[in-house]
Amino acid sequence: MERDLGNLGEAQFEAYCHGIGITPNKVQIDKTGWDFLVEFPDKAEANGPLDLAPIPIRAYVQVKSSESDRRGSQVKVSNLKRFLGTNEPCFFIFMIFSKSNEPKGIYLVHFDEALISRTLKKLRELSLKGESQLNKKSLLVTYNESNKVKGSTSESLYTSLTKHLPQGLHSYREWKKGIIENIGYENNGRRFEVTFPKSDLKKIVDSTLYKESKVPFDTLKIYDERFGIPIELKDLSTKNGNLFFTKIDEKKLRSCFIFEGKKFWFEVTISSSPFEQGKNITKTRIDGKIFDLIISFDTHKASFTPLLQSKEAVEIITHSSFAQVLKNVYRSKTGEFRIQGPTNLRLGIDFNDHEAKEDLRQFIDASMVLDKLCTHLELPKSQKVSPSDIYEARLRIMILYETLLSEKRMMMTEFTADAVISDGRKMTTTIALFCPLGQIGIGIFMSVYGKVEPVRGNVHRLTPETSTIHDADFFERTDKTNIQIHESLTNLEKELSTSNKNYLFMDKRAIVLD
Repeated sequence: MERDLGNLGEAQFEAYCHGIGITPNKVQIDKTGWDFLVEFPDKAEANGPLDLAPIPIRAYVQVKSSESDRRGSQVKVSNLKRFLGTNEPCFFIFMIFSKSNEPKGIYLVHFDEALISRTLKKLRELSLKGESQLNKKSLLVTYNESNKVKGSTSESLYTSLTKHLPQGLHSYREWKKGIIENIGYENNGRRFEVTFPKSDLKKIVDSTLYKESKVPFDTLKIYDERFGIPIELKDLSTKNGNLFFTKIDEKKLRSCFIFEGKKFWFEVTISSSPFEQGKNITKTRIDGKIFDLIISFDTHKASFTPLLQSKEAVEIITHSSFAQVLKNVYRSKTGEFRIQGPTNLRLGIDFNDHEAKEDLRQFIDASMVLDKLCTHLELPKSQKVSPSDIYEARLRIMILYETLLSEKRMMMTEFTADAVISDGRKMTTTIALFCPLGQIGIGIFMSVYGKVEPVRGNVHRLTPETSTIHDADFFERTDKTNIQIHESLTNLEKELSTSNKNYLFMDKRAIVLD
């Protein structure tokens, strides 16, 4: 009578499990890819917190029995896929029988990283071919002497099983989950194929030179690439849309404009279009935050553009240097541009196409005057403001400069007084000037000495003869800015009124240049 090796092997495995206190739960209908769900005894320590006790080990086992030691067996891909569907440990046990009903050799193969990788790759290959009947496809699972259960006893089987879970079941689950999710994706995991309108290629190159750009496309195909095998994700692929590009700033390089031997230094980044690489690059953009320099290698021309509306903040001293550059650009029409880096670049630039329009002249003047104001008021030139801040405040900056440095020194100030003030009386008062500059402002605290004259009724006018600046600072423009300015004014007022009998108290003391 012929033996039923399948049942014989499973019975032997059950006997080994019972011999060491492991519970082998045998599947009743073998369509799940495994023969046993093995449960190990709970090892919770009696003197430790039960909620922190290790999770009892559970494992799925498929038993393969044979009379010949073929060192392997074909396993259905459908069964292997089920092993991927759980984060519990999974094993193959090969039982080799001779004429005796006792196995002459037991081999345990762990569904480890190598087998997981082979299974996932096989599934990817079958997907590429469009084959879905996994129960008709197989994968060879092999074993060798390193997989042998020494002694073929219950104890040795227990040791062979548990050595694959040295940190317990919780850690094992995290390890297996990570392997299944990440293996095969070492070279990223997405591939994009984009078709662009051929006629718009030049526009695409130009637009992608900038930090943020939008590029229209005809088709976009997205592939999931695993083990180097791409499969199109049709639900994500689309037609007629836009790609948005955002550049990450590259390494900053030192650069300078040179006019008649004078050097003006700036930090710049260099970028080219992702659609041009290597020797095929036709354009490069040099981004100086407050200027653009586009170099066209195919036409051997350079396009220089001041960025007056840029929101990028740079130091005031940089604005001053840039104003000097602009003055030279519109005066000499020629100059040299150099970049210090791994490969030094020297470029002669012809500025003949540029004309200094009135708004640009005002920007140049305001940038240089702002530098002078910082010197006069002892304010840090490291303060950062954007070109658009200076451009929008250009008239206010000039008014502030004229107010502080002109011969008149201060505008006439009208005020209301309840008491009678004799005509021509000399008095002192305190005034704050505030010049908004983007998100900050320049606050100046000063005392003014001059002659008081009646205007109408109880309205008088103070005509300044001299003024003294006591303090100046940059203020962030917040809800508390007015409070800070009035507190500083009040402190100055207390200091001056104590020692001056002719001190004039006014309600409206802050003047905003707006």
